Amino acid sequence: MANARVVVSEPVQTDASPGPVKRPGFIPVAGIALPLLVLASLLVANLMRPVPVDNDALSSLGLVVLDQPRTVEPFDLKDHEGTAIRQFADRWTLVFFGFTHCPDICPTTLSVMNQLAVSMGPNQPEVVMITVDPGRDTAQNLNQYVTAFNPDFRSLSGKAHDIRQLGDQLQVVFEEQGDGPDYQVGHTTHIAVINPTGEFMGYFRVPHRSASMQQALTTVMAR
Repeated sequence: MANARVVVSEPVQTDASPGPVKRPGFIPVAGIALPLLVLASLLVANLMRPVPVDNDALSSLGLVVLDQPRTVEPFDLKDHEGTAIRQFADRWTLVFFGFTHCPDICPTTLSVMNQLAVSMGPNQPEVVMITVDPGRDTAQNLNQYVTAFNPDFRSLSGKAHDIRQLGDQLQVVFEEQGDGPDYQVGHTTHIAVINPTGEFMGYFRVPHRSASMQQALTTVMAR
């Protein structure tokens, strides 16, 4: 008997046979996920990028921004408790030069800064008033005067020479006007803005308006 021959036939794939289905325009999910991930990363990076601040817009709100922030060199002043204060640091600070015998500008400015502090709540900057009349403003009456507007406000004093040195750094000048015990002190009325790294970055010019100041500060503090 002739030997039987076993023939193993290869499966023939026809159009009806199971196999990968290809549809025009179909892109696998993995092909979509990677581009979407890249796009999302770019969007997040763009959102986290500091937004350039329009200095003209800030100026319209009363904030004059310096072309280049200036580091405030250490100074020699004291607070109402006699503690030596040599620099501004670690938080945003508004610095105003005034005196307790000031008839109008100083109380008006402190009132506006109190409105600003209340409206900004926990985000409020520190407010410091530096006397330009150290001959009459004792540490005690200066502190009483300032805290009457807001208990969180601080006051600083020192020798006239040291006050002038700090004033020069913050573009503030002052001089006594008139004779006798009721003399006045003419002084720059702007409010200096110090950033948390201790740099003088600009100032609020008069007239001071709390709503505009808040909008400007919120903008620069978010940079």
